[in-house]
Amino acid sequence: MINILMVVFIAVIGFYHNFMNEHEFIKSKLLEEKILTAKIVGSYAASDIGFDNKKSAIVSLSYLESDESTINVHLYDEDGNYFISLYENKEIPDVGVVSAEKSIFKKNELQVIEPIKVGGELFGYILLQSSTRSYADDYKRNINQIISMFLVLVLIVIAIAGPLASIVTSPISELVKATKKVTRDNDYITRVEVKNKDEVGELVNAFNEMLLQIKIRDGERDQSDQLLRDSEEFLSLTLNNMIIGVITVSYDWKVKSYNRSAQKMFGYKESEVVGSLVLSLFADGQKIRLQKEIDFHHDSGHLGVLSGGLEMKGLKKDQTEFPVYMSVTSMRDPKTEETIFIVSIEDITNKKIQDEQLRRTQRMDALGNLTGGVAHDYNNMLGVILGYAELLSMNTGLPDKVKSYIKEIAHAANRASKLTKKLLAFTKRTSAESLAVNVNEVLINNKSMIEKTLTLKIKLEYFLDDNLWHVWLDAGDLEDAVVNLSINAMHAMEQGGSLTFTSQNLSLSEIESRALQLPAGEYVLLKVADTGQGMNEATRIRIFEPFFSTKADKGTGLGLSQVYGFVKRSNGEIKVYSEPGKGTHFDFYFPRYHAEHNNSGAILEEENIEQYSGTETILVVDDEPGLRKLADELLSYYGYSVTCVDCAESALEILTEERFDMLLSDVIMTGMDGYELADKVREKYPLMKVQLASGFSYNKSHTDSVDDLQNTMLQKPYRKIELLRRVRTLFDEG
Repeated sequence: MINILMVVFIAVIGFYHNFMNEHEFIKSKLLEEKILTAKIVGSYAASDIGFDNKKSAIVSLSYLESDESTINVHLYDEDGNYFISLYENKEIPDVGVVSAEKSIFKKNELQVIEPIKVGGELFGYILLQSSTRSYADDYKRNINQIISMFLVLVLIVIAIAGPLASIVTSPISELVKATKKVTRDNDYITRVEVKNKDEVGELVNAFNEMLLQIKIRDGERDQSDQLLRDSEEFLSLTLNNMIIGVITVSYDWKVKSYNRSAQKMFGYKESEVVGSLVLSLFADGQKIRLQKEIDFHHDSGHLGVLSGGLEMKGLKKDQTEFPVYMSVTSMRDPKTEETIFIVSIEDITNKKIQDEQLRRTQRMDALGNLTGGVAHDYNNMLGVILGYAELLSMNTGLPDKVKSYIKEIAHAANRASKLTKKLLAFTKRTSAESLAVNVNEVLINNKSMIEKTLTLKIKLEYFLDDNLWHVWLDAGDLEDAVVNLSINAMHAMEQGGSLTFTSQNLSLSEIESRALQLPAGEYVLLKVADTGQGMNEATRIRIFEPFFSTKADKGTGLGLSQVYGFVKRSNGEIKVYSEPGKGTHFDFYFPRYHAEHNNSGAILEEENIEQYSGTETILVVDDEPGLRKLADELLSYYGYSVTCVDCAESALEILTEERFDMLLSDVIMTGMDGYELADKVREKYPLMKVQLASGFSYNKSHTDSVDDLQNTMLQKPYRKIELLRRVRTLFDEG
């Protein structure tokens, strides 16, 4: 009897010991997996906490959403203050309660907390909460089975101890043999035959069921191992799909792993760099700097974020250098206790390009402000020159030679006026002046200048349609576009060649227009073709980008972008065809101008100027003495009564004493500007006419009154007939 009880007791103890070993193994595996996960996620989020970037921290935590066992994950700062959670709507544990322990198994929950250190000092905590419900349920079920089995065995032994001792001894002996076999060989497949349906048979059935449960537990352990492998694979997949390059490096700075983004960035396959020094991925001039960082971290032994945002020069496989931001974080491998460095690398080539474009834009803006200011003053001086030249030409008693001098002065002033308008258009301080234009005339008038631009090595050819339709555009912009294309052609044909301009009328059907992405209708087609070196497709698709240039430091990258802007302002379209070695062809499509050819901007000298005379009173406001005197002379000569003042404040003061029919004011003046003066005059004297004049426009908030004044603006330097016509027209409007 005692022997039987001893055998049963030993068998149950053996099973229990085996079960507890498996239980501790699975528990340690689960704990190890969660600690590793917490460390990796913590290292990703370290810089996010440092820079208080909650949005980026959420991205770092979000890959844990796919793990069904994850309850929540929280980040805390070094003082234990809450920073961010993966799921904000759940309870947030107080890190101070658990910070003394690395991990805690609670009811149906495992809490793992790991410190995040920066430069050896505590940076914060990561707290990972995972469900252990399935693990706990299995543990309880197996314990209950062991207890039940032991009690059943004891009862059976007691029940059969007397008359059935001989019957019990045989199957018990078989149970002992089977137990030894299981203990010795870990053979959980073996089974004891059930010979009787009595208590001993029940005991044998229980023993067989126990072996079955152990076999199932083995399967679950295999499943746990597979889950661990799956988790590691998921982490690897996450690393490989990150935008930034991530390189893990051993304590001696040899590459251990190298994600897919790093492969694309540097051009090396992972097999080509694993085991080599990470220094080989950086330019020679950067290696000394990087070596100093390595030596510092070796000597300090600190863990956490070691270097953040170092700007370095990376070195691709083809030996091309490129700018990168590099951050280094260190951690301890939980298996080997080895220090591992995680190097994060971001390619900042595009950021550098954008920064340079911004700097260029700012320089162009500053140049625009300077040019606009100079052009404004220059326009005032031109107004005086042109105005007095016209006053002199009104003297019929002058010798012919003197009249020719006056004509040349006026011609030069007009040319200078056009130049300032181009400067202002370039700096966007004034709008383009579109007119009905014959493209052939622009090409013929600029032929001499184009030939000088091209030099004698390049042949210039024109093939122009004699009956070319008119188009509506700014002739000056067209001239600039032609010159820009000629200069580009000259650079593309350093060994000589030919540049051809062809014009023709073109009617596009619905099918033809769809192929060209244009509305159907009538167009003037201007073709510009050179026999230069041409360009590849990558260059062709970027030529209209602002600041893109193939001339390195010799070009601004603005020429063709301005050409593109001019074509779009003219409601046209531009197509480019080019191949390396086959030259470049630009096709410009401008819609036909159907209205009668009459450019309102072209003032005819033969026009009867006397029809614009009058007797009304006009108050002239201008801070330029020469322009005030000129306006007085011109308007007084044609019958108007004129009073001049030099500022808006003086104008408002004199209006309280005298009545005037019109205010003629400059826009940009010291103190109150022309718009403000116009608003006050219209408010106090609603019957008084208001006319503004300026050679320079600036940003002004748009209102109905401002738009009205801008639409009727008299552009400086104005000719006498433009001034008189505008004044008379405004009076006659009633």
